[in-house]
Amino acid sequence: MLLTRPEGQLRATCQLDERTRQFYWHLASSVDLGVARPLLGPDEQRGLDDFSFTQPPVIEAEVWGQLQGRPELGIRGRVALTNFTFRGESASGFQTGLHYTNLVLQLLAPRLQRGRQQLNADGLTADFQARKVYLTNGFSTTDPMVVARAIGPPTARSLEPFRFLQPPTVHAHGVIPMEGEADADLFFQVEGGPFRWLNFRLPQVAGDIHWAGPRLTLSGVRMDFYGGQASGSASFYFDPHHPGTDYQFTLTTANTLLQSLMADLATRTNHLEGRLSGSLVLTKANSEDGRQTEGYGALELRDGLIWDIPLFGILSPALDALAPGLGSSRANAAACSFLITNGVIRSDDLEIRSPAMRLQYRGTADLQGQLNVRVEAMLLRDMPLFGPLVSTVFWPVTKLFEYKVTGSLNQPKPEPLYLLPRIVLMPLHPLRTLKALRPEEPTLTRTNAPPPARP
Repeated sequence: MLLTRPEGQLRATCQLDERTRQFYWHLASSVDLGVARPLLGPDEQRGLDDFSFTQPPVIEAEVWGQLQGRPELGIRGRVALTNFTFRGESASGFQTGLHYTNLVLQLLAPRLQRGRQQLNADGLTADFQARKVYLTNGFSTTDPMVVARAIGPPTARSLEPFRFLQPPTVHAHGVIPMEGEADADLFFQVEGGPFRWLNFRLPQVAGDIHWAGPRLTLSGVRMDFYGGQASGSASFYFDPHHPGTDYQFTLTTANTLLQSLMADLATRTNHLEGRLSGSLVLTKANSEDGRQTEGYGALELRDGLIWDIPLFGILSPALDALAPGLGSSRANAAACSFLITNGVIRSDDLEIRSPAMRLQYRGTADLQGQLNVRVEAMLLRDMPLFGPLVSTVFWPVTKLFEYKVTGSLNQPKPEPLYLLPRIVLMPLHPLRTLKALRPEEPTLTRTNAPPPARP
């Protein structure tokens, strides 16, 4: 049989058993699939509605079934599609072998192209009764958001914060639900970049992802991190009945360039320098409620200039007045450990060291940037050999530069804890002190000479 339509042709051979009502077709088609709609059940028709074609697919297939009783349909063949969309996502080409029976569609070695991007698999099985899709040995160089939007809006919303500016290389396998996300159980291995998440911009990232229902888990994450290297893991829980997203994560970094990192985290320009290493562990957090944040961590900085950070630069003007350059000297090292409880960060051992002074900080900062900190400057404490002795001599100055700091990270408000009497500060300015203590000489009043006596 030859059927000609405006868009193409259908060549067919048909056999029909009048006694059993069984049929068999052999088809070679380039016509609109809509002509086969009456032969499909409700589930198959809904699957067909997900597609939109600009030109008919090319199909060679065997079709068999039974006309009476419960309709049964079996299909085996090959399909090639060109310039079509699936759930609104476009593709330039698709080729696969297929087998369909008992509401189960198997795609054998499917290959999809989006220009130069590709999406392949060894197998893809759609169970229309279970409403699940099973993926075997998937491989992709296409944009992950294209796949997420094709799966459905909830999946796209879950992956929206994670952006690859260039499509990464992805290996995948697992279960994709046709409806909702409760039955999702997908595993990914991802490598690529540049990558964006929140304010972070990373040139390269790699790691493993497990999507299981409402939970997304990242493990073995490795990344180029602002001139250094970083690694970590994370877990996100997307509960539609609970505000925000619950999450946990760990991050460890080494040799990060402080200036590059702060350029993404802060809006204003900075003149920061140094290499940052450390770790951050959030054991509990929620994207909508920072008061639920719990965790801990530690940081180290080498060879740094950090005085453009307002909290660390609050004493610089006063120290520079004491000795030019004292308040802006390069820090040999800085280190701290901290705890996060109910959204409040606390550290009792933040210390910044330079040859000219040592700064110690103790106190808290909440996630909105509000401060309650005590800071102390010890002059010349780390001078080789004589540092402790000189620091003891300068103890009055240390007390003079002990402050309580409130306000915010961007606008800290320092308040001195001690006001020392002048006699305590005498050793610091000997010439000025001696001059101030010297008795004032009596002021001589100039008078005119008496007039000469008259003879």
